[in-house]
Amino acid sequence: MIAAVPVAEANAGDRDHQADAGQLIGRHDELAHLDAWLDSVVTGRCRPLLLEGEPGIGKTSLLHAARARARAKGLGAVAITAI
Repeated sequence: MIAAVPVAEANAGDRDHQADAGQLIGRHDELAHLDAWLDSVVTGRCRPLLLEGEPGIGKTSLLHAARARARAKGLGAVAITAI
C-alpha cells in the first residue's frame, strides 16, 4: 500500500502571513499526513509515500520537510526522490 498525500495550492490567506526561514505556509494538512506516515514507519509499518500535485506546487519542499521530521524522530536512513 502507498500512502498518498495530495498537494494542493496553499490557501490565499495563509500566503499573506510571513514565514520564518524554512517554515512551510498553508501545509498543515499535508504535514499532518507526513507525521502520521512517519509515526507508522517508527512503529515498523513501512510503506512508500507518494506526494502528488501540479508542477511548482511545493512537493519538493514537503519532501525536505519529511526528511527533517524523520531525522527528528530518530530515523537515520531517509531517502527522498522526486521524479
